Amino acid sequence: MSALEFLQVSSKPSLSPRQLRWEVLHDAGDLEVGVFVGTLDTPETRSLSVPEGSASLFWVDGPAIILTPELGNSIRIVPRSSLVFFRSGTVDAQFGRGLHSVTTLTWNERMMPPLHRWLNATITANPDFATQQIASVPAARQYAEPLVRLREALNQPKLVEPILFGILSQIIPPIWMSKEEFQLTPLPEGLPDTILDLIRSVKRQPEASWPLRDASLMVGYSPFHFSRYFKQLVGYGFHEFVERARTEMAIQSLLSTADPIELVSSRSGFGTTQAMREALKDYVGLVPSEIRSSNEMLGLGI
Repeated sequence: MSALEFLQVSSKPSLSPRQLRWEVLHDAGDLEVGVFVGTLDTPETRSLSVPEGSASLFWVDGPAIILTPELGNSIRIVPRSSLVFFRSGTVDAQFGRGLHSVTTLTWNERMMPPLHRWLNATITANPDFATQQIASVPAARQYAEPLVRLREALNQPKLVEPILFGILSQIIPPIWMSKEEFQLTPLPEGLPDTILDLIRSVKRQPEASWPLRDASLMVGYSPFHFSRYFKQLVGYGFHEFVERARTEMAIQSLLSTADPIELVSSRSGFGTTQAMREALKDYVGLVPSEIRSSNEMLGLGI
């Protein structure tokens, strides 16, 4: 099996000597495990090639990656702490600023025939899957235990392959069937209805002011207890959730419209364009012009 290939295709060379580097952690011919690490001061674009008859799983821990697959006519933004499944083919990847650590598993399909028979069956049953080259989900709590076992398996050379193939069989189907396109606001399962109602309201209108007092009244708590309760349930605070929802809205607008940056900022609930710019850099490691350049790479002309 040919190894996963990473080719630098950025038209703007980095002014910093710090770049991404590729390290192989395990290579057994039909299974390769590696890690893509490094700190970027400026965004960098790479072409990622998964060999024919192979597939890959990426565990992204770092700034966002914008993926432009050769199949279809879409862009996928993969935020921090995400899992990405790739079918064979080539994908252009734009890596944002910051510290990247992307663990990759690439395997030959013949090593996992039941999984790939199932994948082919889903494609046959639903033509929408025929052009789906990438599927991604937040690495939420339901994936925590398999991911811990994945890391532990790398320290057991004699058992790494059966352990990893078992983990892949467990997590690839729900990733493949997921309809996640982009999400900076991953949520755990089983949230109380009052919290879910509030979350839906924020997602519908992230541009609203959303003071803590008003939010706490909606769920029947004091501001102090609501703040602690929300963070305990969701994993981050309510104010951060609102900012993440606004950032999602801004990114979707930047990718789908040619509206001026000032209009995108105000419509997304940011007080200033600088506030939006800083939020984008914090969450995805890119600024508005760099996000819009992804459309130019895809030829959408927006």
